[in-house]
Amino acid sequence: HLKITTVPVNFTASLAEHLPSRDFAAFQHASNTLAEYRSWVSVGKPLVEAYKDKFNSTPTFDPRPSAMFARGAKLTSKDFLDAQSVLHAFRESVASDVLKPDINTLTFLPIGRGLYNESQS
Repeated sequence: HLKITTVPVNFTASLAEHLPSRDFAAFQHASNTLAEYRSWVSVGKPLVEAYKDKFNSTPTFDPRPSAMFARGAKLTSKDFLDAQSVLHAFRESVASDVLKPDINTLTFLPIGRGLYNESQS
C-alpha cells in the first residue's frame, strides 16, 4: 500500500566519480591526514609536553598511537587545511549529485561497520 519501489544502486561506482582523481586512495590519504593531525595536535603533543614537564622524559606509547603521532607531528596546518578541502569538496559533490534531496524519494544507506574484526585492528 506504500507503493515502494526499490532501485539498486552501485554506490561504489556512484561515489567514485566524486573522489579525488576518481580514486579512493587520495580520499583515504586526506581522511588519514585529518585524523593524524588532530590526534597529534589534540592528544599527542599536549600529552608529550605534560609528561616531559612532570617526569623530564619522553613517554613511550603503544605502536599504533606512536606511529599515528609520528605521522601527525610531521604534518603542517596547511596539510590539514588541504585535506579538509578535499573532504569538503567530496561531501559537497556527493550531497548535490548523489544524495539529491527529493520529496518523492526515501534513501536507505546500508552503512555500518561491515565485517570489522577487532583482532585485525
